[in-house]
Amino acid sequence: IKALALSGNHKAVDETLLATIKHVAPSDDHLFLTMSDEFIEQSTFSPLNKQENSQRLDKLFDQALKIRKGLIGADPVAAELIIESIFANLQKARQCANASLSAEAAARLARCRVLMAELEGLMLHLKNPESLLVGRVATLVSFFAHSAGKSSDAKAAYVRALEAYAKVANNQGLERNEILDMFIDQAPLFNLTKEQKLLHEKIKRQRSASRAEATQHKIKAIPSIEHIQEIMKRAAAKPNK
Repeated sequence: IKALALSGNHKAVDETLLATIKHVAPSDDHLFLTMSDEFIEQSTFSPLNKQENSQRLDKLFDQALKIRKGLIGADPVAAELIIESIFANLQKARQCANASLSAEAAARLARCRVLMAELEGLMLHLKNPESLLVGRVATLVSFFAHSAGKSSDAKAAYVRALEAYAKVANNQGLERNEILDMFIDQAPLFNLTKEQKLLHEKIKRQRSASRAEATQHKIKAIPSIEHIQEIMKRAAAKPNK
């Protein structure tokens, strides 16, 4: 499987995984989970490389998830891996758009939507997911719904994120990261109630406290909602793309 994947024969990989995974025991088999981790590492975009084969990286990531799902099922680790991949694709979309590669940028955004569908499906099978994970996923759902012009869906997801983050804030468990920043920045897009605004301010204060304490964090340059809409518009205007 590993040799086939690294040589680019992804059809054979998918067929072999389908025939193999159901026979692997125990469910935390070290060999297969290590291979999944290696595929995740191999599938990471390099911000310095403009000639990467995006489809190859996508397939490696999908195969890594297929191994985890086949052995472990839905788990929070897989959800976080998908979230990281979504942000990597957003970053790549922005990079491509800045290089006037609007078709590739649009393809990366389309990939984000595929990953979002996978993430939402996974969340349905998680038993009692932690509030922080719920908040992170709902923030992304709101972000992409709004960029697609689905205002009511975006507002409903944002309120879910708000309630989840408020629970985390009550336990002083918020740490500044790119998704929390995205959540904070989205607030002006929605007509929040007075109570919701108070919750938002509480979360914002704790985020600011984390920043003051010089919490280590990695901020990625991602496109805004407006930028996403512009990328898709430009890509759609190009024939045969």
